[in-house]
Amino acid sequence: MEKTDHPTAAHIAPGTVPMARINGAEIRRLRESKGLTQLYMATVIGVTTDTISRWENRRYPSIKLENAEKLAQALEVDIHAILEQESNDAPPATPAQASEAEGQSSVEPSPPPAQTVTAGPATSAEPRRRRSRLAWLLPVVLLVSLGGITLWLTKPVSPEITVDAKRILPEHIPAGQTFPVLIRVTTSQPAPVSLILKETIPKGCRVIDAEPSLASDAGKGSSLKWISRTDKQETTFAYLVQAPAKANDDNQLLFSGGVTLNQGDQTQTEITEAATMTIAPYHWADIDRNDMIDDEEILAVYDRYSAIEQLDFDRDFIDGLWAGKGYLWDRKTGKYVVQK
Repeated sequence: MEKTDHPTAAHIAPGTVPMARINGAEIRRLRESKGLTQLYMATVIGVTTDTISRWENRRYPSIKLENAEKLAQALEVDIHAILEQESNDAPPATPAQASEAEGQSSVEPSPPPAQTVTAGPATSAEPRRRRSRLAWLLPVVLLVSLGGITLWLTKPVSPEITVDAKRILPEHIPAGQTFPVLIRVTTSQPAPVSLILKETIPKGCRVIDAEPSLASDAGKGSSLKWISRTDKQETTFAYLVQAPAKANDDNQLLFSGGVTLNQGDQTQTEITEAATMTIAPYHWADIDRNDMIDDEEILAVYDRYSAIEQLDFDRDFIDGLWAGKGYLWDRKTGKYVVQK
């Protein structure tokens, strides 16, 4: 027999895809009870949202065992909790069903039918042979059971991963001008983790760009959403936003948001640090509001925003403000005037 690392492969004919019959209704109930979306599940497992929907609606009750294990892991349950109770009249799953259920086009050939062995009439020595087999089989079963219990008791427990999120936000901006916002998400362990980040921006603001890209249909209105899977201990999310064009000086812009992490019990962590900025006639990089960008301020720009080179926050123009003698904000034109 060919060697394999999969625990069930010994019972599978060569060339056959290991399958599992899943309970779609139970999967939907578990997902909704934990507040998880089909988009989140699809991202974690590596399939499409349509595939998750087909699984839950029992269009394909049998799926690949590998994906069933990922599905159970994403729901934080044992795999047996999502399996359908077997019935004697249930038709066996085929690789063709597996390919269609996982969204694949290729179909693997079906394995040859297993040979049926028919036992002949029992002889007078058959009871003695059965008792002999039981005599050595029982110790083996006990040893295997004890070994399984020992492995379960000594299995290392994965440490719970916690998350911390901080927002980096300029203190002020003229009405109608764009500025960058950073959100640095730090996890307690450098292990792969899936998370959802939500950010609410002030009414009247408009998002120009974001890195990484926002989730589908996000970024419309005041709600921004990212869904990401990362193996880094620190991940930076960034976006460019335009302040309301008709905002008056001293108006306050309020930001809020949180990060949802699915690790054991699903938890949400609020984004801390900067949450407000003021409408004022000063460039956002002019921290002390003295109408010029000094050496300390230009270095702060490079230190804080070097991680978002993909976003155009007009660094060349800020370099020009630093190189000049100062600047003035022209309210009529809505532009900065550099003093040479």
